[in-house]
Amino acid sequence: MASAAQQGASPSGLAVESIDPVIARVLAPEERVYWQGRYTPKRLGPLNSLLMTAAVAAAAWWWFGQTGQLQAILAQLEQNREARNAILALFAAIVIGPLIFRRKRQWHHAITSERLLVLLNGKILEQPRPGDIVIIGRRPFGWIHWRYPHAGVRKAVRANPTHATSGLKCGRDDDPEAVLALLREWQERPTREAQANSEAFRRRAEAPREQPVQPQDLPSAVSEVISPQAGSLSLVNPQLGFAVDLPAPWELNVEQRFDGPLRVFGVTLLPRVVREGKKRRYQPGDSQPWNCLTSRGGPSVGVDIKAHHLGERELPTPESVANDRWAKVLGVVAFHMEEGIKMGEFSGFAVVRRMPAGVNLLGFGMLPVEVYLRQWWLQGPGLSLEIQGVAPTDAPVLQETVDLIVQSLRRA
Repeated sequence: MASAAQQGASPSGLAVESIDPVIARVLAPEERVYWQGRYTPKRLGPLNSLLMTAAVAAAAWWWFGQTGQLQAILAQLEQNREARNAILALFAAIVIGPLIFRRKRQWHHAITSERLLVLLNGKILEQPRPGDIVIIGRRPFGWIHWRYPHAGVRKAVRANPTHATSGLKCGRDDDPEAVLALLREWQERPTREAQANSEAFRRRAEAPREQPVQPQDLPSAVSEVISPQAGSLSLVNPQLGFAVDLPAPWELNVEQRFDGPLRVFGVTLLPRVVREGKKRRYQPGDSQPWNCLTSRGGPSVGVDIKAHHLGERELPTPESVANDRWAKVLGVVAFHMEEGIKMGEFSGFAVVRRMPAGVNLLGFGMLPVEVYLRQWWLQGPGLSLEIQGVAPTDAPVLQETVDLIVQSLRRA
């Protein structure tokens, strides 16, 4: 039976003097602790080990006596010196072992502003961030469990990546429901921040555009951020000739993504393979080519826009998307489709899917919560676009933000 001690909980952070010294030693300078707990599993002492062994021996004596095999076993032990010595050594180890290996395993758990902490005897065993885990919920004896959907995530945040599940232990004075609510709030914090960061962008998106970007104003081989405003920026790719408005505080990465057939010795094995390129944080003046951008406001919020010159590859049709057999197998069939979409010079169709927590999505990686995946296939003068946008199912403001980003796409 486990025992636990808890040192307090606060959604705004515990006082520095109340933080357990073991946890305080591994914190970053600005890292705050919202909840902490200590858990020491009970160990059997030598007397308890001896009593338990005596009880098992008495039960075995009675059982073999009832079956008539006791006398034969005793006679064999009397004749077999090695077996007799082995049994005596086993009893000695049961009694002496707890005296030798008495070191207790002490676990510390914490929910901080940056990560979850799981420490064993003062050493960090796990430190996942909000986007690394899928919360399972409460378990008996005050445990709250989560899981790591992919081995790559486990290797990045666990000292021992063998097990896919883990958890924290609530103390005697803790309300497990309150700790679980705090854990969910901790994971949802990046989503709330993304929503706040998108407010200025949404206000600008609804206002008239001040000055359209003219092609002659663009550098010939350099992508540029044109007219950054408070809360919003306009990113231009002059090589492919398109522009898009994005929330300025969101993380922005670009890459050259491969998209084409898989051929081996001149034989086409698959008509289409998409491979992610080397992502890089976008910097103004970036002179390297890119055909894909990913703008993210958090682990479960963002857009992924891939552009091609028209004719480089054929876009799917609404019928092929609706009848996609892999979507049916995986249970992510589109539940909403809209055809005949017009966005400035672009036209095409869009679908919406509900994606479960833990799914690994190209361009985004693992999504820790359930999201709506919004997909667009658009074509315009000399350009075709494939777009994915994700936002939590319970975040309509962020879903609208994703729509506004896509609506801002234009030829440049």
